[in-house]
Amino acid sequence: MSEVSNYLVLNENNEVVNIIVYDGVSAYDPGEGLSLEEHPKDGGQNYIPIEIGATKNEDGTFTNPEPVLPTE
Repeated sequence: MSEVSNYLVLNENNEVVNIIVYDGVSAYDPGEGLSLEEHPKDGGQNYIPIEIGATKNEDGTFTNPEPVLPTE
């Protein structure tokens, strides 16, 4: 049996559009123009905080979107 893990669903602009739980083996198609990437973990095997809307950088790291603060 395969171990399930979090996977990032990326669009063609390398933006995270969803985060799913997937075994990495079963047949799955995220959809046209989308790809999957295993959610990165730190040295302690904890998921690195990556949010929907984050962008994957050329060096493989991710930049989360700026928080939207309420306006008066």
